[in-house]
Amino acid sequence: QMEVSAEDLAAWLLERRQGVVVVDVRGGSAGGERLKGAVVVEWEEFLARQERYVERWGGSSDGAVVFYCDNCHTRGPACARRFARSLREAFPESRTAVLVLAGGFARCAFAVPLRSPARRCKIRAAVWRRPAARGNRR
Repeated sequence: QMEVSAEDLAAWLLERRQGVVVVDVRGGSAGGERLKGAVVVEWEEFLARQERYVERWGGSSDGAVVFYCDNCHTRGPACARRFARSLREAFPESRTAVLVLAGGFARCAFAVPLRSPARRCKIRAAVWRRPAARGNRR
């Protein structure tokens, strides 16, 4: 299973790198936070309709599809394996990279491995989507 580090993925998102699709398969455990631009798909739905997603994201010659869940032990890797298998069947010549976010959202959210605090703040602002506030709390 190929992985991408949180730092590399953050750089791709900052660059707005073409052909990169980020897929959040955490489902109900997401709690509203996710990476900006991530496609949110319940993992059971993804597995049931993977051919549809392969058709949508798999034809790129130099793209990447990055899956993540909480810790990337189960759901993210399972979806990536199934996607890669279906991709090879549907597009044998595709060079689309199928990756898993190393350490999952938990590691990415709390330990983005960057040397510069200023760069860390810039990346967090660029890549995190936090849930909208719901009313005033007193």
